[in-house]
Amino acid sequence: MRLLKFGIIIFVTLFLNFFEAVPISEDKSQNIEIGIIYTSNTNGILENCGCPGNPIGGLDKRYSVIKNLKAQTNNLSLILDAGDIFSSIGFIEKDRFVLSAYKILPYDFIGIGDQEFSNGIDFFEEIKKNLKDKLISTNIEYKDGRPVSKKYAIKNIGGVKFGIISVANEDPFAIMPPEKVEHIKVLDYTQALKNIIPILKEKSDIIILLSHLGYIRDVDIAEKFPEIDIIIGAHSQTLLMEPEVVNKCIISHPGGNGEYVGYLKLKINLKDKEIVSYSGRLIPLLKDIKGDPKIRSILNAYQRFVALGFKDTCLYSNPIPDKYIVVSSSTCMDCHEEVGYKWMFTRHANAFKTIIEDGRVNDPECLSCHTTGYCRPDGFTRKPYKKELLNVGCVECHFVKPEHLNGDYENTVEPVSSEICIRCHNKERDPYFDFEKYVLKVNHRESQLVDYIVKPGDYLYRISKNIYGEFGKWKLIYRLNKNVIKNPDLIFPGQKLKIVVKVD
Repeated sequence: MRLLKFGIIIFVTLFLNFFEAVPISEDKSQNIEIGIIYTSNTNGILENCGCPGNPIGGLDKRYSVIKNLKAQTNNLSLILDAGDIFSSIGFIEKDRFVLSAYKILPYDFIGIGDQEFSNGIDFFEEIKKNLKDKLISTNIEYKDGRPVSKKYAIKNIGGVKFGIISVANEDPFAIMPPEKVEHIKVLDYTQALKNIIPILKEKSDIIILLSHLGYIRDVDIAEKFPEIDIIIGAHSQTLLMEPEVVNKCIISHPGGNGEYVGYLKLKINLKDKEIVSYSGRLIPLLKDIKGDPKIRSILNAYQRFVALGFKDTCLYSNPIPDKYIVVSSSTCMDCHEEVGYKWMFTRHANAFKTIIEDGRVNDPECLSCHTTGYCRPDGFTRKPYKKELLNVGCVECHFVKPEHLNGDYENTVEPVSSEICIRCHNKERDPYFDFEKYVLKVNHRESQLVDYIVKPGDYLYRISKNIYGEFGKWKLIYRLNKNVIKNPDLIFPGQKLKIVVKVD
């Protein structure tokens, strides 16, 4: 009898526990997690560079991160780009390499921005041919009224239908060269949304807008169109490390130059097809991320392309104004020898070394700020190779008038100013640039000439290695001491040499 009672108690307990667990189990079965992986504002950037303001990015690293995120979602994901893939002012030679990479990147849909027309209508047709059904624009048409792409797309993921639309603002098109946009027209985006949203409400559960309006207008759209669930923003280069919510609409902006991949994890109720909760973040494309080899091969191909005869381009350069001269620092040292030797130990005098280390010695975007006089006929060129104009020489910072070489020294050299510096140290490349602070890092007064007494066993290259950490600067020691060194291979113990050292 006691065993029977015990058995009944166990049965009742299990029975009650089973029915208490059902609602929890049912709730879980009614929810699905779907990942939204997104990017925007690639701006024609293939890979990150060593500039302080752009240490992250790269399409090869982007692909690696996207593949990893997609695997984490068990392929329950939607991969989107909000547009401005290509360079802002048109760099068709490089943009073709960007297009080759985008053919491989696993996007589901891509919004069309103004920079997709920066190389003109013929290149836009190349984009369409290569990216085919991925492109979306709800409010850009050809002049004859034909849509330039599909106006919307529907994708079913795990039983949830996503409706994707894309709109752009007409303002950036208005300031583009007319010949690049004369074949298209940009319709009013507000009216376009009013027309398309009722269609999507019937055909989809979740509406995503790939917006090329900028952050401020995105907030306005979220207020005016409560039917839109998610806005992935572009154009304004706004960086939102975490999404914002306006009128229940999730707004995400991943910044500029393709430096981040955005990720939204959505929990969606399968019964009413509503977003129950979400989390979101941006993933920086750091240098230590291993890039995808297929995309890496395209980036390497671009570097070979610019190395094997591609002309120097001034698209990304702000050259020395024409009224000033370009000469080598060696020319300046004919009169300003001591100052010149001090310059040789500044960062500017070693600027070219940094792009050697990054393998970018032929990249015009790097050469413009790591050589002297780039994009001037008398400045640095690769063909012929003007070795004497490597690094950031004197005349890049001290604008010099031609009269100076003829002995007129009054008001013929411009003082160094922040305006001169920001030609390279701009907000994009060096957002933390502070003229008063940074000018000290290249100030020649940080170095001074001191005496060095030659010891037994010394050679110029050994002195160079011991003092400067490298053998190659023996030439500088030799030049500074030509009055006492007749043969650079022959120095004697007890000789007094002049060397440049940094002031602590």
